Amino acid sequence: MRITIKQILSFTILFIVCSCALIAFAKTKYSKPKHKLPCQIEPQTKKVLPKGNAGCLIHQDGKLVFVDEGSGYNSPGGTAKKKELAWQTACRETNEEVFGGDPNVTIKVGRLLGNLKGRFYVYECSVDKDKLSQVLEKGWVRDGEPTNPRKIKVRLFNPKKLAPKKWRFQNQKKD
Repeated sequence: MRITIKQILSFTILFIVCSCALIAFAKTKYSKPKHKLPCQIEPQTKKVLPKGNAGCLIHQDGKLVFVDEGSGYNSPGGTAKKKELAWQTACRETNEEVFGGDPNVTIKVGRLLGNLKGRFYVYECSVDKDKLSQVLEKGWVRDGEPTNPRKIKVRLFNPKKLAPKKWRFQNQKKD
């Protein structure tokens, strides 16, 4: 059987079209979140909009919310996604780590408290006390991060009474 140049070109064009369609399908089906997290940002926070890794400090009853992913306690937060502002990262990561990615929990991102070595922004945040109480009563949550689901401990601590060896980043200092 003899293959002509016309057949090769037709096959190549068909292959390219199918590949493009498959890529477009994968991008719309798998890369977009199924729901948008309900985040609110305080007006004063809108004045400073850095990009980067970020987290939240959440106060309740004179204590702070901390999470332990297995390597020690720290405030909820994490790595920014591409084109994500720091306050959006703080909201998303806090929702994933404290509430398991629950779309019914609103994270209110308040003022920027500072940053750690210019690479991690820390915001004062607030959440629904009843929802937080439910998580604290259970003591843990399944991480809302779809690529790395894991069990995370969620606790309230007085940061002055938390032993340094229990901190995840024991030697990290604020700039």
